[in-house]
Amino acid sequence: MQFTTDWIRPTRVAQDDSVGTTAWVETDAIFTGDTYTFSFFNAGAETAYLDQARLVFNDAITGANEASGTDTSPFANLGGVSDLWGESSLAGSDINNLKFGVAIATGTANSGVPSGTPESYYLIATGYEGLYAIPDDATIDGIEVQLDGGMEASGGGTTTYRLYEFFIRVTYTWNPKINAVASSYGNVVVPTPPNRQLPQKKYRAKVRSEAGDYLGDWRDLANKPTYKQDINNLIGSMPIAFSRNYLSTETAVDTLLNEDDTVLTDENDSPFLIDTAPVSALGAGTNLDTNFNVEVDAIYGQFEALLNEDDTPILNEDGSLLLVEEGYPLGRTIFRGYVPRWELPLSGKGITAEIRSYSQDLVHIMLETEDTPYVTNSTLNGGFYGINGGGPTDHYGLYQSFTMAAEKKLSKVRLYPFAGWYTDVPFSVTIRGGTPSSPTGISYGGGEGIVNRNTPVEYYDVVFDTLITLPAGTYYFDFATDFAKTGGNVTYPFNLNTSSAFGGGSLWYITNDTGLVNDTGSDIAFILYEAGAETTVPYLSEDPSDILRSIIDFARGRGAQINYTSDSIQDTGTTVSYTFRGQTIKEAIEKVLELAPANWYFYYDFGTDTLYFKERSATPDRWLRPDSIVDGKIIKTIEQVINDVPFSGGGDPALYVRDTVAPASGTRRGLKKLSDNRVTTEATAYILTGSEIDQFNQALYAGDVEITEDGTFYLEDVAVGEMLGFIGLGSLVDAIVVQSVSKDYKPESMPLTLTYNVPRVNKRVEDIKRNLDALETANNPTEPS
Repeated sequence: MQFTTDWIRPTRVAQDDSVGTTAWVETDAIFTGDTYTFSFFNAGAETAYLDQARLVFNDAITGANEASGTDTSPFANLGGVSDLWGESSLAGSDINNLKFGVAIATGTANSGVPSGTPESYYLIATGYEGLYAIPDDATIDGIEVQLDGGMEASGGGTTTYRLYEFFIRVTYTWNPKINAVASSYGNVVVPTPPNRQLPQKKYRAKVRSEAGDYLGDWRDLANKPTYKQDINNLIGSMPIAFSRNYLSTETAVDTLLNEDDTVLTDENDSPFLIDTAPVSALGAGTNLDTNFNVEVDAIYGQFEALLNEDDTPILNEDGSLLLVEEGYPLGRTIFRGYVPRWELPLSGKGITAEIRSYSQDLVHIMLETEDTPYVTNSTLNGGFYGINGGGPTDHYGLYQSFTMAAEKKLSKVRLYPFAGWYTDVPFSVTIRGGTPSSPTGISYGGGEGIVNRNTPVEYYDVVFDTLITLPAGTYYFDFATDFAKTGGNVTYPFNLNTSSAFGGGSLWYITNDTGLVNDTGSDIAFILYEAGAETTVPYLSEDPSDILRSIIDFARGRGAQINYTSDSIQDTGTTVSYTFRGQTIKEAIEKVLELAPANWYFYYDFGTDTLYFKERSATPDRWLRPDSIVDGKIIKTIEQVINDVPFSGGGDPALYVRDTVAPASGTRRGLKKLSDNRVTTEATAYILTGSEIDQFNQALYAGDVEITEDGTFYLEDVAVGEMLGFIGLGSLVDAIVVQSVSKDYKPESMPLTLTYNVPRVNKRVEDIKRNLDALETANNPTEPS
């Protein structure tokens, strides 16, 4: 069967100077249907002719020259339904990729006589996305290129060639069939079929108890997962509706235990699971109650065969396909948090709940001075101790005693652990009174952690569930894990590195044959931290990004889930000083944004609890094309225009100035009154009034757009704060760049709110405002009375 594609516009443009002497300009307009221009700067009757027209494979110009050398502007179409541009044969796999395209170069013709030498560089157009659906094994019959342009006077006796269109169309033959190749191992290998339909997204909601025990999945959700995410906002929630009543039951999954209540695992260290049947409606013994923890995963994409350069599949030693993930076929966490509330109608039907993001905790944690080491024993000596095992000489109890010289409030303990298994190994640390051989029977609290052999760590900070106050005296750490050695495992699942001898305590362990043993030659390496107490926290001459990292580190030390990565927080390159007084973590993070230069923003990823702090991009981060837009609108408004600013200040007599400029073309008069009695000089006042006018004296753009996946991205990849540009929506819209400030996540489509693209605030204005803010809190005490 023979097929012919539509005329297709490229999505990539580049230049190559291997021919010609003059570059093309305005090349980005190739995407929009507007003009892109090559300027000859010649006089008289000279015009343009097409000197070079060649195919591009893997971004390299190659093949025969399709240009006749005599084709003057306007150019005729190139190629045809049976023209392979000098190639002996072409398959679909040669052209259905990002790096295939066409390159042209033009020259000048004087009175219609071509010079015979290209004057322009090669203009390379690739990324013809409409060709991607052509099957790999299709036979290409012909390639056609459509060029449309003309000569235009550019003033001063010069002429310019403007190219308006650069389209491609392909004719090919392909008979639908199973696309398979034989394997020497006797099986049939079927690569990913062409024109496949991606599987629909699926979702999984995994539920754990307050203590972290897996309670099963919510399998009776009556709504699809949705949530709203805003720029510069930390808190989010996901509404949940259930198809259950208060007597519904559902199969849940739990781990299978040995007689001693340890987890039974297979030879690969994976726990055996069993089905249980609890009442699944509400309350104790169910999988829905307040403060339960929930992770919602989106499952999309598929496993695809890993291919060689010649597009043949790479096989394992047994002849099976070597598969790689395209998308997240095993799931990607898009939202996680806890259940703050549920609602049960008196009819017993239509139960609803909510998942609140863990960032809600940042509202309830005060920023205080950093925790400091109080008891330190962290010089590693190369040894280690592990637990748990059931053999005669195996350790199944591990302890480390220490001494408090004075009463202190403690926040965390730093350990140096490692896992013996390639799986998550949870462990706990409990502080108890006395020593293992002479305990007081009092438990003061503790915390939990997880280690994995796949991702070794230098150390692990176990944050206590609540701050622990210990008077002067002797105490010990009780280390425990639910995982245990089995017949297939010779290593302990959980291990702690040891240190040189510790004068303030001692190590203890328990074995089945000897009972409690005191090892006086080794000690567990640890650092016990005293909690910071002062709510006045100064930061002097620091980058706002470093201040933000420090705030997050402190919040994590208080049990918050928030984190950052090496590239999620960018350095601003500025230096500020600020003293926080009595502010929550949430308030402190928001203040850092005020301390940062203009055009900076943050957003909180609800799936990973990662904070991103970035400068707004100068160019679009994402392009939206007609295929990815469901609906939307762009708004141009002059309602926010400001060109007249009276300013009332302080002093005696009181400062009063007025800054006025003429309304810009297309706008009207706009007045905004400012006042601040801390400002007493005219120079400062005019800087502040000028800032308002500079930002808002022009018409502003905003709007909203609902997008869907067009095959080039997943909705889960779209982040708030991105700068968005438009392609193929006309010259007016395509010239607008806006920032997405809010998104409503939905499985099939996602509405985005677009903000005004306002100019940068003057750095001097930022400095003035920070200094004024500092005056307001200068006399606050270091801690509450």
